[in-house]
Amino acid sequence: MIEMDDKPTITKMDGVVVEMTLKYQSDHSSPEDSKYLFHYRIKITNLNNQAIALLKCCWRFSDDCVDEEFHNSGRKYSNKDDIDVEIAPNEDYIYLSSHTSRSRLCTQSGYYLFAREDGDILKVDVDRISYYAEINE
Repeated sequence: MIEMDDKPTITKMDGVVVEMTLKYQSDHSSPEDSKYLFHYRIKITNLNNQAIALLKCCWRFSDDCVDEEFHNSGRKYSNKDDIDVEIAPNEDYIYLSSHTSRSRLCTQSGYYLFAREDGDILKVDVDRISYYAEINE
C-alpha cells in the first residue's frame, strides 16, 4: 500500500468533489539521474442527484525541464475497455496514478469532463498544485 500525505488538495465544482493526495516515492526515484517519482491518489465524489460518467481527464505537468499535457478517456480508469467510469449519486470513485518528474519541484493542474444522466456536461477544473521531493542528504 502506498502511504499518502495527509493533506489532500480539494476542488469542488458543479456537485463534484476531487481530492488529490500526493506522496514522493524516494525508494523508486533516482535524484542523480533527475528522476523523481510521485504517486497520487484521486478520490472523486459525486454530490449530484444523478449519476455521472467520467468522459475525459487532462493533466498538465510542469517542472524545470518540461511542460507536458496528458489526455485520457474515462475508459482508462475503468476495468472494462468499453465502459466509462460511472459514479452514482453520493458515491466515490478512487484511483491511484503516478508521475515521474525530472525536477524536485513539479506543478500539476488539469480538469475532468463528466456527463450527467440528463446529458449535461460538467467540466471540473482542478486547481494548480505544486509538490516537492524531500531528499535527505
